[in-house]
Amino acid sequence: MREIKFRGKSTTEFDDKKIWLYGDLLQPTELCDIYEISDCMSIDGSRYQVEKDSIGQYTGLQDKNGTEIYEGDIVTGTKYPFIENGKQNYIGMVLFYEDAAQFGYEYKCVNKDKRGISNGINNEFQVNKDLVCEDLEVIGNIYDNPELLEKN
Repeated sequence: MREIKFRGKSTTEFDDKKIWLYGDLLQPTELCDIYEISDCMSIDGSRYQVEKDSIGQYTGLQDKNGTEIYEGDIVTGTKYPFIENGKQNYIGMVLFYEDAAQFGYEYKCVNKDKRGISNGINNEFQVNKDLVCEDLEVIGNIYDNPELLEKN
């Protein structure tokens, strides 16, 4: 059974910066909180307010480096169509497909010279028996690294 958890960017600063918090999601009002953050954080307590637009659910999958993959992550791959002749053509944006009730990623063209294939092609994750996506790597997310979505 996959682990159900969320992440969100803190609304307050810790050591002069906003950080990612991980745990259960509590949404009693328009505000959102992350409850019981992971023990890898050095913050004591149980509940922290997060930016609503930054919330993403854990897919239950890991990339080739063991990094957990969340909704809103940006991924790249080692094979076509991500890479062709050593050049980055596409990146993937991780999202949840409501109509299919599953996670996947949508290709975004980042090579201005690439012709004939458009953005928005949806793909599902290919995983091994350990739920690891051996051909994918998380390279950022749409909140901290929006520049990755721009064409080179």
